Amino acid sequence: MQIRVATANLHGLRAGIERAAGIFGSEDVDLAMVQESGPRGSFRTLAERLGMEPVLDPLAVPRRRVQDGLLVRRPWRIATVEHHRFARSARRHPRGAVIALVSTGGRNLWVVSTHLGLTGAERARHARELLTLMADRRPFVLGGDLNAGETSAVVAMFDEVALDVGRAAGATFPASAPSARIDYLFVSPDIEIRGVTMAGGAAASDHLAVVAELGLPVR
Repeated sequence: MQIRVATANLHGLRAGIERAAGIFGSEDVDLAMVQESGPRGSFRTLAERLGMEPVLDPLAVPRRRVQDGLLVRRPWRIATVEHHRFARSARRHPRGAVIALVSTGGRNLWVVSTHLGLTGAERARHARELLTLMADRRPFVLGGDLNAGETSAVVAMFDEVALDVGRAAGATFPASAPSARIDYLFVSPDIEIRGVTMAGGAAASDHLAVVAELGLPVR
């Protein structure tokens, strides 16, 4: 079974809903993992514009929202959702992940969107925490802004258990003149990577999106 997935940091939807919608609509994406998803109402409008079902992080008064989200297109359906806030997460810029089980026609897939911290020590804590959560969940696709280069210790941690889908696709940040790869798609080893490309541009976000064609394992 084939599926198209994407991960994108939408920079809080500052460029507008239509430009963000163009990233996923032009690529005919089935599942999108989003970071910096912007205002809750705007993210819902984005989902409506695309004809997709949204998963967005819950209100967190007085603490700030994590702003990781998912967009899911039929026939895929959301079966379960878990919102995880990383331990010792900063109050001003909290980090975490949204983890969902999606299904169609008896097929199940774990989908994760995450945004790791800005310092090396923080990212390492976040990565260990997330990999522990995902230890027994297969098959999975994980997309996120890791704030880490491809030779970093954090990326090496994910490489131990997953395939790095975007390794050959190139840099993702900044979108106006990409010079660093900090946005990643990882999949469990039982998933086939059939193609990967970049989408979007500086008019839509400060990050490029990573889009992949995947083949899911036979049941």
